[in-house]
Amino acid sequence: MEWPKKSTEGRRERLELLREQGISIDVDAEHLRLGRGNVARDDIIDAAAMLVTARRIASGTVTRLGDETPDSRELLMQIWA
Repeated sequence: MEWPKKSTEGRRERLELLREQGISIDVDAEHLRLGRGNVARDDIIDAAAMLVTARRIASGTVTRLGDETPDSRELLMQIWA
């Protein structure tokens, strides 16, 4: 990603990627609906991105990024995309 996720450009960049995956959301309307003090705009976009991952899990096309090396708490440092 070229821009920080909290910037206007970063939100625009991420929303375009979501649209490419078939997810179109009005972040400002959702921000207002959920309560401006309750959720940040970037959190709404993050939640929508999780829908992409959920679809991939359901369809069996998810990809694991990271290896089998645990951190100091024995947790695997991985992300699913």
